[in-house]
Amino acid sequence: MDQPAVTEGTQRHEVDKTPLPDTVGLIGKLYETREILTKAVNDLAKRVDELDAKRKESAWKFKFLAGVISVVVPLAGFLGFHYTYKDVVQTLEDRIHEDLRKGVISEDRAFYNDLMFGAALNTSGRYRAAIARLSQCLTEAHTHDPAVLVPLLDSIYRIDDWESAVNVLATLRRADPQLQGITDATVLAYIGAIQVQGSISHPEWLEPGFAVLQRAHSAVLPGDAETLGTVFVNYWIYDLQRHDMTDAKAKINALKEQRFWVFSWHTVSQWRFFRDYFQNKENKELEPEIAAMWNNLSSHFIDSTDVQLPRNR
Repeated sequence: MDQPAVTEGTQRHEVDKTPLPDTVGLIGKLYETREILTKAVNDLAKRVDELDAKRKESAWKFKFLAGVISVVVPLAGFLGFHYTYKDVVQTLEDRIHEDLRKGVISEDRAFYNDLMFGAALNTSGRYRAAIARLSQCLTEAHTHDPAVLVPLLDSIYRIDDWESAVNVLATLRRADPQLQGITDATVLAYIGAIQVQGSISHPEWLEPGFAVLQRAHSAVLPGDAETLGTVFVNYWIYDLQRHDMTDAKAKINALKEQRFWVFSWHTVSQWRFFRDYFQNKENKELEPEIAAMWNNLSSHFIDSTDVQLPRNR
């Protein structure tokens, strides 16, 4: 059967091959009601015309709203798998209405172009190009915006791009030093994961990253196996950093209980974190024990099964 497509960069975990009920409902809604969604976006175009009656940039609005059709499915994923297509359209409409009120749309149309194309690049696995586009969206008004942060941080995480992470984290902390305004569990999980793994090059990231992972853990919605799995994988890596093998084994046991799919040790050992981690002689001596721990998840390995997996993230 089909295997998941290989994209640029390091392979990461994937969601359960048996979609949760709400995921099935969402994907079904988005694909089976495409005509309804298209009509809803066309209705939205009319509302934008009404809201923006004093402005005459109809050509830009047509291009923007046409582009929404091609990226609304991935954006739905970024906004949360518990959304229906109506929620997606309503969210988009609310954002446009608010930005029109603030004058953002008339002054900064490039934001929407970068967001749409950046999201599409992330979904298609072109992570470096996605980072370049989405980094342009990290403006003062959008430092807490999951629609920007999830695809941006996901792209950074997937290719272990700690260099881009330095700039993104600095921007986020300038706007909000303790990141208290960020409450989305997926955003928090990515920030924590990037910091914990990136701490191999930036030691000052380790403890703040662990604290953000704990916040993500508390915020995870029921059924969100992917985010919960990201948290526990990086709890495990945090324990490895501290050479706490007892707690590390406990995290592996917790992962075994999750409906969450991971790559085999052959793939995971090639993550940038482990390549750097095993450069240290003391850590290198732990490699057999660490590999054995991870191989306890063999029933969860995504790259050793011929079962077709869902195409959603």
